Amino acid sequence: MANLFAAAGSASSVSGPPSGSDYAADSIFRGLAWVSAALIIVLTGYILWEILREAFPAMQAYGLGFITGTTWNVNTAQFGVLPEIWGTLYSSLLALFLGGGSVSRSPSS
Repeated sequence: MANLFAAAGSASSVSGPPSGSDYAADSIFRGLAWVSAALIIVLTGYILWEILREAFPAMQAYGLGFITGTTWNVNTAQFGVLPEIWGTLYSSLLALFLGGGSVSRSPSS
């Protein structure tokens, strides 16, 4: 039976300096990554613009009290979303806490 790993015995068969096509592929990937990052920023800005544009009439009608208010009563036309905002923040922080956040730990030796 032939040794399947005989060609992997030397270091030159496993690794080597990058070729011209490796550099070209890296440049293309880097360009795509930059374009993707820019597109994400542009799309996020567009989404925020659309939300603010659509919410502007309500913000004019109800003022800053819409964000800082705590009462939601349709009969008296009182609208406040502060409890909903706090609830979203609390549940997000709880999810980060339960999920471990972004802490990466290396296994101890």
